[in-house]
Amino acid sequence: MSGQTYFTRREAAAEMRVSEKTIERAIASGRLRAKRTGENGGGQYRISRAALEEWFDGLVDA
Repeated sequence: MSGQTYFTRREAAAEMRVSEKTIERAIASGRLRAKRTGENGGGQYRISRAALEEWFDGLVDA
């Protein structure tokens, strides 16, 4: 895994201080890149720190 840090949806939500549902919606919409651990669309999601930062940087400033 090349030394990259990966998070579960729950860990990513805690890291970014958002709800797990927010992470799920971002993945489902394609705004947050994630990988599946299982085959044929099954398994858990893994989200890299780089993908989290890219998603967060793309959010609109309040």
